[in-house]
Amino acid sequence: MEETANARKLHLRVLTPTRVVYDSPVDLVVARTTDGDLGIQRGHERCTALLSDGALRIVPDKREQEQEVLMVFGGVLTVKDNTAVVMTDLAESPDKLQDYIDRLSAEREANIRKEQLADLQVNRLERAIRQALVHVDINPFPAIRKQEDD
Repeated sequence: MEETANARKLHLRVLTPTRVVYDSPVDLVVARTTDGDLGIQRGHERCTALLSDGALRIVPDKREQEQEVLMVFGGVLTVKDNTAVVMTDLAESPDKLQDYIDRLSAEREANIRKEQLADLQVNRLERAIRQALVHVDINPFPAIRKQEDD
């Protein structure tokens, strides 16, 4: 019975470069494209659309009237043979999006600290080299001067 019900649905796949975010039969998908919102269900004609930043609304089952939402940041949507594929750099549920933002902020802060440490090390090396050059200017041939002093 479930196979028959799934045969009457559109198959939706949401892909990012690192993972498959969504892969399931659905009754309806509404995507935010550069030309406006586009609703897709089984039997939709072939099409390709550029996605805007926004919500991808997924209705797995019209009878339950529940929907899932993924935040999608750009990408491409293709529809062919009752399959819709969304390819995007980033797709997350809104509740996980804050976790993602926090993780990116922490990574950025860690990178800033690493850069500051690297700058500090470069400054110390430059200062050591300048001190060595000054020392050489003052006493370019310490071995010769020692012999002259003796």
